[in-house]
Amino acid sequence: MDQTSGVPEYSVKDAIAIRVTVEHDFQLERRVVARFEHEGGKEDAPERSANDHVIDLVANARDITQDSPLQTTPPGATSTILLRGKVSGKKSLGEYRCTHVQTKGPGGNPIPFDQVPDIRFRVVEKPDKRPRVTRWEYAD
Repeated sequence: MDQTSGVPEYSVKDAIAIRVTVEHDFQLERRVVARFEHEGGKEDAPERSANDHVIDLVANARDITQDSPLQTTPPGATSTILLRGKVSGKKSLGEYRCTHVQTKGPGGNPIPFDQVPDIRFRVVEKPDKRPRVTRWEYAD
C-alpha cells in the first residue's frame, strides 16, 4: 500500500483493512459488507465483467467489537468494525469509492446503513522491481 497522494493505493494481492465506528439500535449480526465500486464504472473497460469493477470488504463476527452496551434509547450502541478484503488480479485499475454498507437485521433481512462514508482507495499496477547496478569497474 502507498499513501503518498492522500488516497491509499493498493496493488494486486494487497490486503485492504478499514476500521469504522458505527452506532446501531440492534445487535449487529455476524457479517457487515462494504461495497466499493470503480469510479469510472464499466464504461472505462467494457471488455471486463461487472465483478472486475467491484471490491467488497467484509467484517465477520470476530471483526466486530461492541464498544458500548445496547440501550433502548438512541444511539443504542457503538461498535468498531474491521472491514477486510484483498485486491484480486482481475480488478480494474483506478479509484474505488464506498457505495453501500449493509448488515442483516434481527430477522435476517438485509439492512443498509443510514449513511455511506466517503472512503476511497486506488488500485494501481504493482511497481516493477527492476535490477540495478550496485557496482561497476573497467575491465582489462
